[in-house]
Amino acid sequence: IEITGGSYQGVSHGVTTVVQLLDGTGGEVRVHKAHIEDKPESRFRALLWDIARQPHTLDGIKQVISYCRYYKINYLQLHLTDNEAITFPFASVTGLTASNTRGIRVFTKAEWLDLVEFADRRGVTLVPEIEMPGHAGTLVRARPDLFKTGTYHHATLNIANPAAVAALKSMLTEICEVFQSTPYIHIGADEADLSLLHYGKG
Repeated sequence: IEITGGSYQGVSHGVTTVVQLLDGTGGEVRVHKAHIEDKPESRFRALLWDIARQPHTLDGIKQVISYCRYYKINYLQLHLTDNEAITFPFASVTGLTASNTRGIRVFTKAEWLDLVEFADRRGVTLVPEIEMPGHAGTLVRARPDLFKTGTYHHATLNIANPAAVAALKSMLTEICEVFQSTPYIHIGADEADLSLLHYGKG
């Protein structure tokens, strides 16, 4: 069997094709003789998975990564923060995970690095998503001194506060240091109620 491709990811998909061709009938595993030349119809084939609202295990995430490989989904976007929890161990801003709910755990930096490597080796790129400025209730609850708006909105960050902006930049830097193989970081940006912000007043 000879597999060639224009990238590591392409060769990984070729290996997946061989796995899909395996025939286990008759008591032995065989691969039917074939010559296949193909390429993806779309360069970006992605699955979005929210892991910040329900508990998930490390093995469970790896299983989904393996499913992505089998179905040749080359990007898995992970929703790492929301109103319920934060799943990334931010070190630059203290106290963020103290208000996690629903028993959702915070994965360690080493675990995230392991997940990134696990995905990379299977031709799947992890895309981290840090919700801002909306869907950020956990941040507001944990650090109202940084993120709470002047007249209070339970899930919208006070992006008029320079200290909040600096904190968010530090958090994104930490994300970049772990998810080095991805060309993308997603910030959500949906359902942000900016009507309550008092610009210039914090």
